[in-house]
Amino acid sequence: MPDTDLNNAMAALQAALVSALAADPAVAGAIGSDGILDAPPQGRHPPYLAITRHDALNRDSDLAPGADHRLTLTVWVPRASRATALAIAADVSRVALFDLGDPPGWRITHRHHERTDSEIEPRRGWTRATLKLRFFTEPA
Repeated sequence: MPDTDLNNAMAALQAALVSALAADPAVAGAIGSDGILDAPPQGRHPPYLAITRHDALNRDSDLAPGADHRLTLTVWVPRASRATALAIAADVSRVALFDLGDPPGWRITHRHHERTDSEIEPRRGWTRATLKLRFFTEPA
């Protein structure tokens, strides 16, 4: 798969994920549809969710070209509440694994939630939950 196709796969998957999360009533209700971002914000206060990392590896095979995506999504809430952050993270995982449709021009052939971790930031009292997700895509 040429680099341009890999970059297109990354952009398409990321846009589809942001769109699906913004359309989900539970996620959008907890964060606001304008709080679901494809990059970490500058100077924004929680609540919000940002795709903080997206790595993709070329996984071409003899039968089909493909990409292995590893995404890190971070949920921030404005108080010391691990339960709140983890509840939102659970909804994010549900959308990514069960409700996310194929991006235009691509097919998702594998979805996996690798892990979630959480932390309460002592200085501000904000809580974050970070999800690690993995997807395989191939051209449709």
